[in-house]
Amino acid sequence: MSSRFPSSRSVCLAWIAACLLATFLLTAALEYDRISTAISDGLSPLAAISFWDFETTIPTLLLGLLPLLFMAAGRQTPGQAPSATQTKSARSPGLPPSFVVIIATISIAGSAVIGYTRIPTGPTFDSEIAFCELPFAYHDEYSYQLQAETFAAGRLSWPACEQFPDLFHQIHVRNQPRTVSRYFPTTGAWVAIFLPTGLPIAGHWLAGAMAACLFAASAARVASRRIGLACGLLLAVSPGIAVFSNLLLAHHPTLLCLSTFLYAYVRLKTDPSRRRWPFVAGTALTLAMLARPMTAAGFALPFGVDLLITIIRNPHARQTIIGFAVPLLAGFAALAVLNHDATGSPFSSAYQSYTDEFTPRHRFGFNNAVNTSASAGPPALQKYDEWATNLTPTAAINNVASRLMASFQWTLARVPLLLGLLLVLPTLWSRAASDLLTPAAGIHAERPDHVSCRWLVTLLLSAFVCLHLVHIPYWFDGILHWHYVFETAPLLIMLATLGWTIAAEQLSGRLGKTARLWVCAMILGGLLPGWIRLPMFQNTSKVSAAVSEQSFSRLRMHQFRQQTHAASIERPALILVDESDSDPQLSYIINPPDYDTDVLVCRLPDSAERLAQVKTAFADRTCYVFDPGSMTVRPLGD
Repeated sequence: MSSRFPSSRSVCLAWIAACLLATFLLTAALEYDRISTAISDGLSPLAAISFWDFETTIPTLLLGLLPLLFMAAGRQTPGQAPSATQTKSARSPGLPPSFVVIIATISIAGSAVIGYTRIPTGPTFDSEIAFCELPFAYHDEYSYQLQAETFAAGRLSWPACEQFPDLFHQIHVRNQPRTVSRYFPTTGAWVAIFLPTGLPIAGHWLAGAMAACLFAASAARVASRRIGLACGLLLAVSPGIAVFSNLLLAHHPTLLCLSTFLYAYVRLKTDPSRRRWPFVAGTALTLAMLARPMTAAGFALPFGVDLLITIIRNPHARQTIIGFAVPLLAGFAALAVLNHDATGSPFSSAYQSYTDEFTPRHRFGFNNAVNTSASAGPPALQKYDEWATNLTPTAAINNVASRLMASFQWTLARVPLLLGLLLVLPTLWSRAASDLLTPAAGIHAERPDHVSCRWLVTLLLSAFVCLHLVHIPYWFDGILHWHYVFETAPLLIMLATLGWTIAAEQLSGRLGKTARLWVCAMILGGLLPGWIRLPMFQNTSKVSAAVSEQSFSRLRMHQFRQQTHAASIERPALILVDESDSDPQLSYIINPPDYDTDVLVCRLPDSAERLAQVKTAFADRTCYVFDPGSMTVRPLGD
């Protein structure tokens, strides 16, 4: 290998130089266009330059600085043999407990900083309230909460809503033939664990911290502890991951399952004699499929191909097959039981039956809005269904572009991640580049080829591509243009960290320690506008912008609850919500799954005859009408 190293190293250096130059030309062009547009809109040149772009300004400055550093630097020693300490570290792979504690603490702290951000609630209500104490923003979150309450009560579902089911229909919840969340069960089961704390979102904070540690441990096993720590820290401070840790959605439980799957799979490949790892990997993948099936399939597909190749090469790997098959079969059996309870058929899930009946335009596939049956739900739900646009090839391409851009933007920042992704590619064709990611030159002599960094990069890149491919047949690009491919975040960070390491090792031959400092500056330059409000970023940050966007719906729900639970409301009460001109993205029809509460909420009937029937059926409750436009409550009849 040593005889081929110089040529491989030269090719790697040429690739790094080309990537750096191309990235600089791209960002410089974007900066020039931004400044020119601002000046043409009337800003002075100084004002146009003083307000920076989140994604391009700092990377452009740092890339422009790099040639100056080269000119100022003296020739350094190309590299040194690893020390005994480094070799020992490499031959004892894994993440030390101290690293785990650091990563988990920073991750939870970042989530809590967002969760306890104080949100002004207006002059009529409380002056401020913590973001995590506000009601949820999305219909999905209330559905997951209902699912968690169902499991916490020891149930699979609740009896059907017998009186006026269309008026009590909660979006993303079936109330016929049983009352049940439409979603798959892993998320509800995870949230149910944390319901007694009074802060269920803390479960998502913990899931994010555990996932960061497990992804870091996987990188440490294949590459080095230093790289594993870097991956874990970047996952812990990712602005997008921290924002989503404060949304009661399926992403963080899924992320935890997928990180467990990846770690177990790496352990399986590095230590195939241990019988537990196939079972752990299979169980984690099963739980991920019972949270977000399409995401789990896209993530795991490359690993499935790799496992198939391994089994073909080793037909006696019966233990591996059983370890994966048993949990998967158990998962399908559990899903069949849940399906039968919810819909009456083991082969029809609540998710699919809900889509077919109430949101047919939201289905997967092209031309989703063509020749589609009308929604069977109430008018507000019909509006929600009609919100879906038709998916055409052009729209699909635009969605992919939006998801790609948002993936880089919210995971960390576009330019640093794109550069890191490009810089890791030499590992696919250069053994020298792969060896740069391990601290001991002879490490690969003790490991099979299939657990080299090249192997890891190939699978992570393939999983990244597959996650985007499997979501092409959906019309919506996602929350923050991202959430359908949210689970690409750890893949991007792991790949980029490996790429940055290659660049730092190669550039250090000329720049010495300055190369690592420059790489760190590029990473911090991407993180800074993610978290910190500074004047050059117009006194905002990515996190604050996301919190502000999410707070709008949360504040509306908070005001609704303040109004309908005020002391002036005679209880028991029935709140009739006038949805005639309401936003289909914001429904106030939310009740406990057993409907046992002193303040029930339903839709205002569209006819006087039906309204009289409702008043008769709920004669024991005082009826009020809520107007979402004015956010006011008045007694029925006023």
